[in-house]
Amino acid sequence: MKKLINHLTLFILVSLTVSTGIWAMPAKNTDDAPSTLFEYMDQPEILKVTLEMDIENLLDNKKTNDFFPATFSFQNSKGQLSNWDIEVRARGRFRRMSCEFPPLKLKFPKKEMKAEGFGKHNDVKLVTHCADNKEAEENLFREYLTYKMYAELTSVSFRVQLIDITYVDTQTGAETNTYGILIEDSDELAERVNTKDCEDCYGLTADNFDRSNLQIHDLFQYMIGNTDWSVSMVRNMKILAPETEEGKKMVAPYDFDFSGLVDASYAKPNADIQQKDVRDRFYMGAEWTAAEWQETIDLFQNKHQIFMDMVDNFELINNKAKKDIKKYLNSFYAELDGGYIPTNGTH
Repeated sequence: MKKLINHLTLFILVSLTVSTGIWAMPAKNTDDAPSTLFEYMDQPEILKVTLEMDIENLLDNKKTNDFFPATFSFQNSKGQLSNWDIEVRARGRFRRMSCEFPPLKLKFPKKEMKAEGFGKHNDVKLVTHCADNKEAEENLFREYLTYKMYAELTSVSFRVQLIDITYVDTQTGAETNTYGILIEDSDELAERVNTKDCEDCYGLTADNFDRSNLQIHDLFQYMIGNTDWSVSMVRNMKILAPETEEGKKMVAPYDFDFSGLVDASYAKPNADIQQKDVRDRFYMGAEWTAAEWQETIDLFQNKHQIFMDMVDNFELINNKAKKDIKKYLNSFYAELDGGYIPTNGTH
């Protein structure tokens, strides 16, 4: 796959402070050694990665959850080279079946990780290019941007790392160079925010959740035009339970490819709510009074310009796509400016 930009511009995604109003990324303490493998790979620049495996064997077995051997290597921002013998399998539901190249789950060896001081979190999700065309590449960039926007609103969000990845077929020696997204392991996220992954949390109502967390989630899904989620069915999200019984649960969403903001060609409207187009917004969250909503609405209003600047400063997205994304986001903000209060089923 050809790049949208040349390699001289790959490292333009530098870390900028929130106060500048442009691309916002968390400040790093370079004196602190990373405690997890994901933190070791997490950097402001695009991470260059090589993944070697029997690609044909993987694709022939993408409907299964069988793991296959692979070699994963990368060079971090300090120039340190890491090579890992890992296991890889296809993952996901819809994209596993619809993509030419399915999303993957990478499983790193715990023993070797422990020896390197990286702790126990050894699973990393990889969002792949899906298909070998410009549209699929743009969809990936849009989804990455969506994750970064959500992280601007709350720390209860999956960290993501954009990668420049070369796939090497061990049987033929053929190489494919493209982009991907590494997603933080859910157990690592849970530990980071002092919670635990709730494995059996179906059928919960808004009363079970931290109000601020759930409001941010619900309004964000409306903002990006995503209807492919469910709190009660725990679809496309993780529910995080507090360490204490009296604490409230929280949600952390993922998989935004069916959203209007990403606007993937394979995305289908939600027939259950009579959605006609994936870009049609429907509010599917819980309901609160206008007074209860105010703090969250203020938060979103305060992030408006930051979101616009994040789009403008994401060099991998072309100008046409930037205008489209900003127009779509601004239509949401026009609703907020008009006094919109989220109500179930509104659009």
